[in-house]
Amino acid sequence: MKKISYLFFISFAFILTSCSSDDDSPEASVDNKITYDGKEVVISSGFIEDFGTDEGYYNYDFTVIGTLDGEPYSFYAELYSPITDGNFTPGSFTYVEIESETPPEYFYSYAYLIIGSTEVEVVDGTILVSGSGTDYKISGTLTLENDKTLKVGYSGTFAIIDETEE
Repeated sequence: MKKISYLFFISFAFILTSCSSDDDSPEASVDNKITYDGKEVVISSGFIEDFGTDEGYYNYDFTVIGTLDGEPYSFYAELYSPITDGNFTPGSFTYVEIESETPPEYFYSYAYLIIGSTEVEVVDGTILVSGSGTDYKISGTLTLENDKTLKVGYSGTFAIIDETEE
């Protein structure tokens, strides 16, 4: 009976996956992976540090985590959005130099990939965020300081850590 239930579950999961949307927009192409240097790392979890308002923006720091061959990978991005109803607003976040006098409405100036104990900073690219509450979709194709490309995409529930009290 267990074998029949297992086969039914696998078949059902395959049908659900096969019936997904054919939309090719970057937001729809999230595959819950970090892709870097020819390697694909399945993302196992994500969390958000909620820092609240900061000089007219709302600051959410997104982190997604995975492991490949026993080595931890994580992607971190400190995102600033316009404040809507006192909250973070999803959108399309553009990389800007930290010294930028007039940042755009949605921006980030600090993001990086960590592989084991090595950190490689993002120096260009756009990060797309949609969702609300604890369910978000984050994706982007980014350029790193070593001139390599990083692709990240995760859709799921994020744990939210309230950092506004500190």
